[in-house]
Amino acid sequence: MPTNPSARYDANGGAVINILTKKNSVFGTNGSVSAGVGIGRFARYNSGFTLSYRRNKLNVFGGLDYQRTRQYRRVSSNRTLNQETRIDEASYSVTERNSQTARLNVDYDLTERSSVGLQIRGITSARAVDGTTTSTVAAVAGPPSATNLLQTDGTARGFNPTISLYYRTLLDSAGGELKVNADYLTFNKRFDEQYRNTGYNLLSQTATAGALRTSSPASNAVASVTADYTRTFGKATALEAGLKSLRTITDNDIHWENLAEGGNWLNDARRTNHFVYREYINAAYASVRQPVSEKIGVQLGLRAEHTHSEGESLTLGQVNQRDYLNLFPNVSVDYAMSEKQQWNVSYQRRIDRFRFDIVNPFLTYVSPYLYYQGNPGIRPSLSDNFSISHSYNNAVATSVSYGRHTKALAEVFRRDPATNIVVQSDANLSRATSLDANVSLTKQLAGGAVTTMNFVGATYVRFYSPDMPWLNQASVGVMASSNNTVNLPGGMRAELNLFYRSPLTYGAYSFKAQYNASIAVSKPVLKEKGTLTLTILDPLNLQKNRYDTRAAEVQAYSLDKTETRFARLNFSYRFGNQKIKVIRTRRTGIESEKNRLEN
Repeated sequence: MPTNPSARYDANGGAVINILTKKNSVFGTNGSVSAGVGIGRFARYNSGFTLSYRRNKLNVFGGLDYQRTRQYRRVSSNRTLNQETRIDEASYSVTERNSQTARLNVDYDLTERSSVGLQIRGITSARAVDGTTTSTVAAVAGPPSATNLLQTDGTARGFNPTISLYYRTLLDSAGGELKVNADYLTFNKRFDEQYRNTGYNLLSQTATAGALRTSSPASNAVASVTADYTRTFGKATALEAGLKSLRTITDNDIHWENLAEGGNWLNDARRTNHFVYREYINAAYASVRQPVSEKIGVQLGLRAEHTHSEGESLTLGQVNQRDYLNLFPNVSVDYAMSEKQQWNVSYQRRIDRFRFDIVNPFLTYVSPYLYYQGNPGIRPSLSDNFSISHSYNNAVATSVSYGRHTKALAEVFRRDPATNIVVQSDANLSRATSLDANVSLTKQLAGGAVTTMNFVGATYVRFYSPDMPWLNQASVGVMASSNNTVNLPGGMRAELNLFYRSPLTYGAYSFKAQYNASIAVSKPVLKEKGTLTLTILDPLNLQKNRYDTRAAEVQAYSLDKTETRFARLNFSYRFGNQKIKVIRTRRTGIESEKNRLEN
């Protein structure tokens, strides 16, 4: 049974995948090509190839992928403001995305004990959005008093290269190993959007028209250096220790303009802002894993992280700086009750860092009556997490976990009484608690012809906010999934995946039930070197997001339906020596920061 992640990993938590590779003496070349087409309301395409080469001390892997999608989205909301005004909005948009991904991995053995590696990944992306939103304003019990039509079109382009270097060496024959990694990521993007409004006041029978546009170039850079030392004493005792230094800089320069009489575009000072956020994290950790007896093993770890952050609005001349040091202890106890039964009890302190777009104090236009605004005063949330887990015969796994969070991150809403605009933002609440219970079952049936993996989980999250009591409501949500694979004659394989989530309430949201399913059939072709796969996603078109939103003077119901029903046909073909061990993508030191960057 895997233990709780050690202090080696960032304190934000999450799943850990540790791939240990062994040297492979098989040399040569192999690769694959693939192409696919999908159809829903619109067509979509994908293609790609990989190539791997290994000879003596050198191992090279590369690939290129292309993807083009077009997808619709419908969003409707019914908002009641201060129990007096009702605003109904309905929007429809079509988004087209094109992306190309290139990657190159190189490993080279310097000696029998040492190796170096290079990992390069680059993504170029382009996005175009075309949409309309209709809005109606009325008294709660009265007829409409005003209408508005919003037309939106925009483009976005991004370039996201990542380069990683590593050095690995065995220091001695007793099991001492040193790994040094250097990672660098840049994410440059540019958004250009234009909004055209046409309004009509039914009471005064007057029409209005206006337009605004935004141009927002942004550059993000993340750099990390890590050094990890591991040492094994005997057959079981292990020591880990290391250092990490991380720097992140996000530079967002958003310009808003209104169309004035005469066709001139004038700067909108309320929304225009140039904001730079800098974050520096330096960490050190040590962890030891020690068997207490033949059946009991203990892991103890401690990680220290010092963070210095600077949020600077160049437009307003304001700088917000913070320095804080946090300690993150980690304790995990394994108990091998028998060959079939294992237990684990663990405690870990973690930090939940906000996304980088949240800290930017931009006022983002969503619709005439809905805005989003960042919060430069946001702080990360800290939590104490306890868990107990049990596995039986590598088939049944059960776990229960509890978390207590301080400065909990939550989405909040407020109403501007002068304009009836609702502003969505993020804030720190005083605290929150979370409770999760999960059971999973993996079973092979019919002599191994059928494999079924089933999961049932329950979750409960409650916020505590004395200033916003409407956020304190919570309910238990249940999630269930079933993934089933059937091996058919002739090498064919069929898969059926099902998902369900019950209604769930936490914070400002009350979510309705969700459903989803997918079906896939694959068949080997071309002497089993090729595979043809047909996948149908959400065949009954049931997946949608329905939820209620609560605030002091806002009650809303929303329906968010993104296109999810597709049929997809994919072909892949493998060539060359398939016994060659392909270089796997390594975990870098900037994975957490990638997730915090705005998509």
